[in-house]
Amino acid sequence: MRTLFLAIKIGLLFALVMALVLSGVLFLFFHVFGHDPHDLHGAMARVQAQAGVETAHAIEALLDRGRGLDGEEIAIVLTRRGHRLHREDSGQYQRPSFLEVDGRRCLLVGDGGGQILIPIDRAGRTVAHVAVAAGPSPQMLHRAFRRGLLNISLASLIGIAAVAIYLSSPLRRMRRSMDRIAAGDLDHQVTVRGRDEVAAMGDSFNAMADRIRQMVRGQKEMLAGVSHELRSPLARMKVALELLREEAPSERLEDLEAEVDAINDLVGEVLLASRFDLDAVPLETQRLELGPAVEGAWHEAAMGAEFELVLDLAAEAMAVSGDAALVTRVLRNLFQNARRYAGGGAVVVSSRLWQGRVELLVSDHGPGVPADQRQRLFEPFFRGDRSRRPRSGAVGLGLMIVRRAVEAHGGRVRAEESAAGGLAISFDLPAPTAAGESVR
Repeated sequence: MRTLFLAIKIGLLFALVMALVLSGVLFLFFHVFGHDPHDLHGAMARVQAQAGVETAHAIEALLDRGRGLDGEEIAIVLTRRGHRLHREDSGQYQRPSFLEVDGRRCLLVGDGGGQILIPIDRAGRTVAHVAVAAGPSPQMLHRAFRRGLLNISLASLIGIAAVAIYLSSPLRRMRRSMDRIAAGDLDHQVTVRGRDEVAAMGDSFNAMADRIRQMVRGQKEMLAGVSHELRSPLARMKVALELLREEAPSERLEDLEAEVDAINDLVGEVLLASRFDLDAVPLETQRLELGPAVEGAWHEAAMGAEFELVLDLAAEAMAVSGDAALVTRVLRNLFQNARRYAGGGAVVVSSRLWQGRVELLVSDHGPGVPADQRQRLFEPFFRGDRSRRPRSGAVGLGLMIVRRAVEAHGGRVRAEESAAGGLAISFDLPAPTAAGESVR
């Protein structure tokens, strides 16, 4: 729509320029020939009559030398000048118009003065007339003017539209490239063609995108490095706290140890997210049986007795092909999310085979999430309502890692309302082939 508005603006600008040009042409035209088509017709008739008068003078000169009116020389004069001889009496015309040229009273006869009759005098009387076309009538001039103006307008509009499309096409290409970069595809480059200002703008934008790409990658590398370096002191703190707790058991030490575990989990989430951003997470694809994988992730998530695991796996969708660590991480993060926000009840894991891929659905019986916030759940550090606070143990990266891990396997993750009114998250993974390889 914005491109259409730009094309309209360019078209209006060219239309204004063309209108000014046409106005100038019309001004000169009317300045030379007059504002009234009748004046133009009269001017053209006078020019034609002047040529006819010259023909009449030549014929009279031949008659004075004794040449007959039907003589061969007279016929040659008429032919050369494109005129003809008219012998009819001028009195038969009902209401002729008259035009005075070089002392000769010429007659304008026909519809709107279609032709001019110039008298040929012999011995004081008119013996014939030279018939000359008077040119188009005022009505014909009106029609020709309107038709010409319409043709010029149509041709101008077509030309304006073509120029507008031509000028706006590189801007459309640049807008599409900018949209891709704004969507996160920082490796994309704007296509640059030509050496005009638009091409220069494309070069500048590519340079800016390169700089942003370098800055973002540098930040990601720094974040990954810092996260990695934090793991060692956190591990030493963990060991020291365990030794202190053995020497002098204390509730405060247990709380401090829990906080260290939370920080360690946060650092682990940040480190994994940074590796995903840097494409530094290699996939070791293998065949995974869903039953053991789901139960293992369930125990790692430390689901309490208040939760019940319900498996509803289809017979043709009992296994997937993927990285064991990442698939377990996806399931564990989903179970932890249900533990933090569902408040109890059953967690149902179902599967089905769809278009060569296995789709898994993890649903709970919690309060659910509003429809306008569901897809934002996979953004980093997003919490849709005030009840999702840090004291719940969430750091805001679990579902983002779920999305990145599923996308690394070529799948998609979606959030929807479960049949029980809670939250249901579905994702798909490659189905294993007979040889144990995944179907892409």
